[in-house]
Amino acid sequence: MVEVAGSSPAVPTKKIMNNIKIKLPDGAVRELPAGSSAMDLAKAISPRLADVIVVSRVNGLVQDVRDPLPDGSSVELFKADSPEGIDTLRHSCEHVLATAVCRLFPGAQVTMGPKSHDGEFYYDFDVGRAFTPDDLLAIEKEMAKIIEAKVPFEKRLVSKEEALHVFEGLKQRYKPEILAWIPDDQVSIYQNADFVDLCRGPHLPHAGFIKAFRLLGVSGSYWRADANREMLQRINGIAFASKADLDAYLYRIEEAKKRDHRKLGTHLDLFSVSDRYDSHEYSPDQAVELLVTGTTRENVAALLDDDFMSQVAAVFAPREVRISGYSLSPHVRGETLAWDVEVRLFSSPIDKDKKQTLKNLEDSVNKRHPTGRLRVVVETKYVEEVGPGLVTWLPKGGRLRTTIEDLSRKLHYQGGYEMVFSPHIAKSDLWKVSGHWRFYRDSMFSPMAIDGQEYVMKPMNCPFHILAYKNRPRSYRDLPIRIAELGTVYRYELAGVMHGLMRVRGFTQDDAHLFCRWDQVDHEIDNVIGFILRMFKTFGFSKFEVNLSTRPAEFVGEVSEWDKAEAALLAAVKRHDLPYAVDAGGGAFYGPKIDIKLRDCLDRSWQCSTVQLDFNNPERFNLQFTNSEGKPERAVMIHRALLGSLERFVGILIEEYAGAFPMWLSPEQVRVLSIADRHQEHAQKIAAALRAQDLRVQAPTNSEKLGAKIREAQMDKIPVMLVVGDQEVEKGGASVRLRSGEDLGFMNEAQLIEYCKTASQIPVVN
Repeated sequence: MVEVAGSSPAVPTKKIMNNIKIKLPDGAVRELPAGSSAMDLAKAISPRLADVIVVSRVNGLVQDVRDPLPDGSSVELFKADSPEGIDTLRHSCEHVLATAVCRLFPGAQVTMGPKSHDGEFYYDFDVGRAFTPDDLLAIEKEMAKIIEAKVPFEKRLVSKEEALHVFEGLKQRYKPEILAWIPDDQVSIYQNADFVDLCRGPHLPHAGFIKAFRLLGVSGSYWRADANREMLQRINGIAFASKADLDAYLYRIEEAKKRDHRKLGTHLDLFSVSDRYDSHEYSPDQAVELLVTGTTRENVAALLDDDFMSQVAAVFAPREVRISGYSLSPHVRGETLAWDVEVRLFSSPIDKDKKQTLKNLEDSVNKRHPTGRLRVVVETKYVEEVGPGLVTWLPKGGRLRTTIEDLSRKLHYQGGYEMVFSPHIAKSDLWKVSGHWRFYRDSMFSPMAIDGQEYVMKPMNCPFHILAYKNRPRSYRDLPIRIAELGTVYRYELAGVMHGLMRVRGFTQDDAHLFCRWDQVDHEIDNVIGFILRMFKTFGFSKFEVNLSTRPAEFVGEVSEWDKAEAALLAAVKRHDLPYAVDAGGGAFYGPKIDIKLRDCLDRSWQCSTVQLDFNNPERFNLQFTNSEGKPERAVMIHRALLGSLERFVGILIEEYAGAFPMWLSPEQVRVLSIADRHQEHAQKIAAALRAQDLRVQAPTNSEKLGAKIREAQMDKIPVMLVVGDQEVEKGGASVRLRSGEDLGFMNEAQLIEYCKTASQIPVVN
């Protein structure tokens, strides 16, 4: 993500005609009149340069080329094909999109786009209906006209009050809500032709720099990712500085569609996420159950008082109405309402006629309490569904995951780790000590009351590993202690952001926490980075990049400790000769970290591994050991994840290999195919012999023709197919056919075992 300067450029407070000095990347210094911009600097260097630059970096922050430069600034200039230029180009293309939509759909409401433009861009619109494919074609044509006209992007600094007046005049009803989030009294707005929007920029000098773009599709999205708010239409697209770059990107997009882990996961029977099966009706003989959920900043006892309950009971009389669950979180996810509560009633289909009466009751409550929102929902059926964002591993997926976990455990033990298991829930007190209750509550599931105590599903494994360390007194001779776990955690994700295996609500993390002395930190970090690279290479990845995030403005611990930790992380990255970037000030408040990303076959970057020092939890939990002088000393704690979420990593693997896993990883390594029913006994004998060698083998007993069996095996991406007919039975073996179509001919049973064992060996990586 490109770091961007704020909305208020440095403007001289007085009109002083003195020159300013500007430092260039090569160390040269240029003098310009006060008030000059980066564009003026480019013109002073070369008129041709001024024709091609699109954005600048001033004192480390990316800003518009027309913003005035402060005296003494260090300035870099960027063309459209640079990373900074591409980011700006896509941001501007996003505004061109909005301009086109507003022209073609009068009255269109424009909401927001993404914070970062280092990938695809988008805008969320409210036009009262869904966009169609024909709409997208028309929008693209209108965008092309705007680009061809080289329409400029014009920036203005205005007060919030003036901005509010502008958007009220434009009848943009979402903008006042956005303005309310901005703490500054002054904001920047950009205009492109007749479209105006709140925006901190930067933008291109004009739209003509956009040489190639494509709208990629449209999807539904909720305003502020809240399923209870307005449904919007999100148009997403991509833009480049050349057509060749666009063509290459579109090729990768098509490849990505073919490799989509959600489609392949279903086709290969690996997993299911929130699949629905049969539904069942509530019985009219059952009591009507009432579930209360929501968020609140106020006491809403008045909302669900005896009067409200008696009115609900009267609707369903003479049947009993009882509260089956009550969960109100004190944290509102960015919501402006004082409370937002849903009352869900579970009753028989015969109660459908009562919905209007309940709606009237809902309206009555909302009128009496205008600072909040009540919704009353009636459910007449219950469904066979696990729930959104919760993964069920099917048998083949279970084999795949088991293979990964077995390898992980083996390598952890070889690396001097100890594996532990921790509960899926814990008392909320534990999370209060760790600080998660205060800083991470919005991402935790609602608490549950058990025996008068409050419990929550764990979002992290850290506190359990800390308690494992504290289980007995520790000496400096005991350290380092490496505690690892394939621990399942649960985090609340908004409905609009969940995506197959990549973003879920329950996932297993290959978590570890290292407890050591300061003199052991270098060695431990080196080992962890080596472990990460070994794991990635074993799974076939060879390209990596690293981000080092350093001390933020607000932090815990001593500066000297941060300096030591950052130096240790950086030195380890350099020793492993990894490309890296420094995110200055980007560390968490409790410690610096390195994130190691892998690049897949489509050159996409995936964040999986993290190594982070923690100065917070050792103090909160008083983590100590007895040093060589017999005195207590604070332990150093290092968080570490290798593959990260196993669910997400499996999704990455599926897309990397398009489901055709290497043989050692394949859920089904060998399939034995009989030509006729009379060959089944021999096929089962071959399968049993291979299973005895720990190979994953299936021998289907269906009576399909051989050609159909081979096609099915190839569609299922089975690495090795063994064909059994009369000759193979007579010779005591099978004919070997590979997934690629290669025919290896006949092998006897011993040769089959040797070949399959060799082909399925886990790669050895040093």
